[in-house]
Amino acid sequence: MRVRTTGRLLLAGAATIAALGAPSAAGAAIPNDGPAGASPLLPATAENGPITETQRTLTFDGATPDAGAPRCLGPASFEQTAWVRVEPADRVRRLTLEAAVKDGSTSTPDLAAYVQPGATGIDVREPQGCAGRETAGDAARGDLGAAVPLVVPAGAAVLVQVGWRSGDAAVPVVASAASETLPVLPAPAGQAFAGAPFAARGTGLVVALTGATTTALDPAQPRCASQAGVWRRVRIARKGVYAAAAAGDAAGTLTVFSTTPAGDTAKVCADDGTTPALTTVFRATRTGTYWLRVGAD
Repeated sequence: MRVRTTGRLLLAGAATIAALGAPSAAGAAIPNDGPAGASPLLPATAENGPITETQRTLTFDGATPDAGAPRCLGPASFEQTAWVRVEPADRVRRLTLEAAVKDGSTSTPDLAAYVQPGATGIDVREPQGCAGRETAGDAARGDLGAAVPLVVPAGAAVLVQVGWRSGDAAVPVVASAASETLPVLPAPAGQAFAGAPFAARGTGLVVALTGATTTALDPAQPRCASQAGVWRRVRIARKGVYAAAAAGDAAGTLTVFSTTPAGDTAKVCADDGTTPALTTVFRATRTGTYWLRVGAD
């Protein structure tokens, strides 16, 4: 279901926290070892109806790390990698990207998704989704795959990086993408962090999430992943401890960035749990502009 609701965002001083509910490969190099050689995904067999899933089996003999792409799950992650490409579509869509072991391993592969700023070109400076063993399901029940759901803008291709870590047996992995076309809706305010509206400190602010997507400028936060989201900025005039909160059925995550948003500039984040509001506390070590991203489930 497409997000069609709002959240409420509040930033306040610490005094109000209670009120908020506080090994190198021996083989030859493989063609899809880097993003420029990303392989296309192939249509999966469907007995009835249109094909909405594509997939490809990836092998890693001869695969190497990618110097231009960050290792979003730590320095040992993505030691041997292969890339696939999800072609652009003319409508907004929800993509569910998965990497699952084909056979012979009980480890979870690494998976990163890079939403491109258009149909062509390559930009892998910052992933928009990242998953691996830290975010996988219950290994005791055989759930060893990594998955990244993203709502992707019309016209945007997605590059997908699949990898194994140092010490893992680099067995074949099936990479897949399931696609669901979504209704055409106007983009909400704050879809990009550049030029996002300012939020007043200490007052509630209604934040529309209807029509939100994940763009090429939204940095992945594996611990607080979301399929889409919107941004707000806040000016902090004094150093100190602050609390930020978001409430609403569609608000699934809340992340605070201390400087221009990137994977390594997030200070804290919260994901949906059992409380009515997402609440996170952070220390402002400088004055000036901070960024808040409300992620949608």
